[in-house]
Amino acid sequence: MNQVKKMNGARIKPAPPFANRDEFESAVDRVCGLDLQIREVVSQAEADIATIRAESEELAAPIRGERDALAVRCQAYAETHRGHLLPGRAKSATTAQGKWGFRLQKIWRWPTDLLAKLRKKGALQFVRVSESPDKSALKKADSGFLAGLGVNGPEDSDTFFIEPKRERRDGQ
Repeated sequence: MNQVKKMNGARIKPAPPFANRDEFESAVDRVCGLDLQIREVVSQAEADIATIRAESEELAAPIRGERDALAVRCQAYAETHRGHLLPGRAKSATTAQGKWGFRLQKIWRWPTDLLAKLRKKGALQFVRVSESPDKSALKKADSGFLAGLGVNGPEDSDTFFIEPKRERRDGQ
């Protein structure tokens, strides 16, 4: 059977079968070694990203603080002097570095007891209900009850796996 198989989302082209057990075990060991290499690369990348993120946040924090403080001052001034800064029906203006202004937004203010009010009025069409079977609880239920629901299981299923040992050996 020369079918194209998928593993981890990648299409794998057919290859000749192993001639013997030694070839098979050698291939399994190679897969394990490659898995460990992948883990090392990904782990190092994640560590590098975390370091870069922490360093950039540290560098950005004072810049962000200055920016936010200045933006609050700009907003207060613009609100106080809006008529002078934006004559007529103007909503925005530009500077050498950017644009500023006021945008008309629709703001909704939801009361904290909105759900209770909707239920009291019987307006359930505005209430979302998400239901799903509690499979954790069902796994503990009586097998006769589960059979009546058409639930089969648990069943043993052989699934092929290759799992590397935690340590990496030289030459792999």
